[in-house]
Amino acid sequence: MHATHASRYLIDIRGALGMKKILFVLFGLFAYTTSAQAVSTRPGVQELQCMPMGMCPNATTSMGCNAGSDYCNGCTGTDPIVTSPEAGIIATMTSEKNLRCAGPLQICECALVTRFSCAEGYGGSCSDPTDKTTCNCVKCPDNSTCTDANNVACNDGYYLIKQFSTTGNIYKCNTCPENAVCTGNTIHCNPGYYRTGNGITIGNQYRCSSCPDGTTSPVSATSISQCYIPMGTNFEDLSGSGAYVADCYSE
Repeated sequence: MHATHASRYLIDIRGALGMKKILFVLFGLFAYTTSAQAVSTRPGVQELQCMPMGMCPNATTSMGCNAGSDYCNGCTGTDPIVTSPEAGIIATMTSEKNLRCAGPLQICECALVTRFSCAEGYGGSCSDPTDKTTCNCVKCPDNSTCTDANNVACNDGYYLIKQFSTTGNIYKCNTCPENAVCTGNTIHCNPGYYRTGNGITIGNQYRCSSCPDGTTSPVSATSISQCYIPMGTNFEDLSGSGAYVADCYSE
């Protein structure tokens, strides 16, 4: 064999071997990515390696992800785990996915993420939901909702009182008295009644007292002076009988 023919033959063999090697590497990479397995790299986290169909991280589909679900979407939709690490605070753990790149590979992380919030019956918030130490949760008074210690909304059927103490204002929701409707933190005495009491001192809570006989009052009256004889009421006295042509107040 001539030298030139031999060298060309050797080059052809090397070229063929090199092409086979490239094909083998590509096939191996394809086989690896199409049979990707979840691996654990740190506690509470599973990772899945996928070959994106496009440039990472902008690809919208991929090869080798779990059972045809692109980018481990199966991580979402899990039932949350709810605990109470301390009074007034709720911790909710859910599985959340995170995507990142490792060279040409798309890495899908499925991790348990804990977020904190104020429990039912407490007002306030957590400025950083992932950090329990940022939670400022204040217990609301019974029969109320609140956004913080100074913003309390009593439930219907209760009214708000403010008691003073050395540590600041203490709010309380008292039961609505008879002959009244309580909404929006306030007592509304029914017509024919007026509000008495100071609402705070024990034994002198708000109540709705009846107007004198023959008189009535507007809704939410707060004084007996608001009781009046309504126009059209008949009367009899030493001068005879008649009817009032206007509402008649005692004062």
